[in-house]
Amino acid sequence: RAVGVALGPFLFGMASVLALGVFRGAAHSTHLAVVFIVLAGTAAAVFLVVPRPPRLGRSRWQRLRAAEWPLVAAILFSVLALLFISLFVPLTQNDALEYALAARELFATRDLLTYPVLNPEVNLTGFFGPWTHPPLYVAMLYMAEVIQGHADSPGLIQLVSPWFMLSGAIVAHALGSFVSRAVGLLACLLFLSPPLFFLGAGSALLDPLPVLGFTLILAAVIGLKARPAVFGAVIGALLGLALWTHSQAILFVPLALAAIGIERGARDWRGLASAAVALVCVAALVGAWPYWRNMMLFGSPISDNPAVFAMPELHWDDYF
Repeated sequence: RAVGVALGPFLFGMASVLALGVFRGAAHSTHLAVVFIVLAGTAAAVFLVVPRPPRLGRSRWQRLRAAEWPLVAAILFSVLALLFISLFVPLTQNDALEYALAARELFATRDLLTYPVLNPEVNLTGFFGPWTHPPLYVAMLYMAEVIQGHADSPGLIQLVSPWFMLSGAIVAHALGSFVSRAVGLLACLLFLSPPLFFLGAGSALLDPLPVLGFTLILAAVIGLKARPAVFGAVIGALLGLALWTHSQAILFVPLALAAIGIERGARDWRGLASAAVALVCVAALVGAWPYWRNMMLFGSPISDNPAVFAMPELHWDDYF
């Protein structure tokens, strides 16, 4: 259930990418309808295709212990504080403002290939954003603007990052609950507590997106029991989703391979090889497109070298 909750924002984001990329230039209402159809179709497919598990006996609710009440109170306070910051504090972070401008360009053109924003002389805002980060976050901001009906102010886009953070906290709680309920609550609170991470989520930064991607990979490594090829394929699918979040997510590839190596063990080298090959193939199938497009645009899968850095009078090399 926790993994299902955490897949929600990823499904919404990938549906937004699909709408913008396949139905380029279509009306906002068409893109919104595509997202709804993808989400409803996914839910229906899972309900009809996936076999239902045997009915489990319900455990009786146990009252919270004295030591658990402070954890619950701290979690509730953190969630309320995060939502308050997101809803009532204006955007001030540089990256958040840049992504909001990029999303405004998508709102004007309704075309995924508008991102990255490379045409300041003809676009709506005169903005130039030659990033090599994948378009998942910007597509979600665009869809939030479609839902609210305008791109004149941030509004709903400030809730996207908290959605990912709170979903990750639910997964952390589920993982910790394998030990005990108190450990699950503590894991949830610790997940929410790093100051830069918490304030970044409240400021509409995209850090919670790759964090949730890797949290899901960790959850699959720990909780999935399946044949090696299936094991690797499922983790590869989650890794592919994570690759859409940020260009730094390419670091997850060796980390995920190391994780399945630790989980499977070196003795079963055939199973390990099967899982590794399945992981790489499925991850590439799901998440390679934005990096291939970067190769076409910039000549490298990821880069942080826009043309302004090449101006010798700015001494960027010395600065870095």
